[in-house]
Amino acid sequence: MITKKDLGTNIADNFEKILIDKKMTIPEVAEKMGRTRCAVHLFLSNLRVGKGGNIPTICKYSEALEVSPYDLYGEYKLIPLKPRGE
Repeated sequence: MITKKDLGTNIADNFEKILIDKKMTIPEVAEKMGRTRCAVHLFLSNLRVGKGGNIPTICKYSEALEVSPYDLYGEYKLIPLKPRGE
């Protein structure tokens, strides 16, 4: 069974891999999202301990990275990614 911590760690790891692949920095992602770099770091830290990471937020981060949300979910792609109400 997938735990929230496993899923969050996977998303955070994929986020960092995508940053490297795209030669982007956390401050660049933060600027695209209108957030501070501290907010992005906090998001990643929270993911690693199993907090946060709701679908709309994952979608916003994937947009800033210019990738599909599925790219952030990586090996756990079987999870539906359409936020409720859309």
